[in-house]
Parts: sequence; C-alpha cells; structure tokens
Amino acid sequence: DVAATVIDLSEIRTKLGFAHLDGIVGYSIMRSYAVAVNADSDTISFLTARPTVPPSATTTPFSGVTPIVGATIDGIPTRVIIDTGDRSSLTLFGPFAHAHGYYGRDPSQSNVITGYGIGGPVYGDVFTLPSLEIFSRRLSGVVTRASRQTGGVFTGSQQAGSVGEGVLKRFNIVYDYPDKQIIAWPNSYFALTDRFNPPPNG
Repeated sequence: DVAATVIDLSEIRTKLGFAHLDGIVGYSIMRSYAVAVNADSDTISFLTARPTVPPSATTTPFSGVTPIVGATIDGIPTRVIIDTGDRSSLTLFGPFAHAHGYYGRDPSQSNVITGYGIGGPVYGDVFTLPSLEIFSRRLSGVVTRASRQTGGVFTGSQQAGSVGEGVLKRFNIVYDYPDKQIIAWPNSYFALTDRFNPPPNG
C-alpha cells in the first residue's frame, strides 16, 4: 500500500497551460529508488540499483526529503533546495535576496507573476544572475526570480533559495535516495541560453 494525498492541481494545470497534471510522485515512493531523469530522452526510470553513468558525472551529497545541496550563487557559498516541480531556473528566498541586494536590480522585472503553486500565484522580481555553481558545474546567465511572497517556503532563511527545472533540465540526473546522493552530468541542453517564460495564462 502507498499513502496518497488528494489535492486540487487544476489552477496550476490551467494557468501554466499543461495538457495534463494528474498527480505528483513524492518521497514515499522515491525514497526506495535511484530515480534516473534523462532530459535527452524525456524519460524517468525508477531503479533498484544505481545505473552506469559517464565519466563526466559528478556526485553531490544531499540532505532532507526534498534534496538540499550546496551551491554558490554569484560567488556566495550557500545551500539550496532542489525542486523538480518548479519550472523556474533559480528562486531566491526573501531573506537571502534582501541580505544580498537582489531586489530592484537593473535590468529586472519587478513584482510580476512568475508562476503558480498549490497556494496560488508566485510573485517575484526577475533578472539574470551572472553565475551559479551547482553539481560542480558553473552556469552563467541564469534567469532568476527574487521572491516577493509573504508566506510559505519562499520566506524561509535556512536555505538561500531553490533550483528548478530551468537549471535541472541542463543535466541528466540520478537521484539516489537510498544513498542520499545526486549524480549529474551535462546533457544536450547544457549550453542553451536561459530565458524568462511568464505563465501563459497568468
């Protein structure tokens, strides 16, 4: 038996223009597997053993149910959440964004709807970050949102922010939950220019 929670995802599906969004696979299932996400082939595999990976792959330890890893944001060493359900590239949480002067950066879009979550619209300032180091790789020109939310995880101070699909899709990744490690290597999307994609139905 697998525990399940019933939630309404209709607003996310409608506002983001998804043809289907019928559910979310969570930790209660993933904790038993090495979950291989291959962006090149658009596949997800639930494996009982870690697969063979290329020599270029790096291994990053993580903690938590939702993985938390080390990263360097614009030269600042910190820790971030890996959020596979976030279509953005990088979200800076309020306390980190305030502490390091990321609001009102020029050029930027100020206090715009950047996406939708279970709690509704997500507001933030959108700008391009010079550099992000994650999984032992350096990315430049990362489209970033500094959260304007007044509640929820985006107001937390334990992590600097969260890394979403805009960055994660540049890698093929194995989330090895039993060993608490992320194995990642650049894929065919790695060098693509990052762009802000506002919600189509926002």
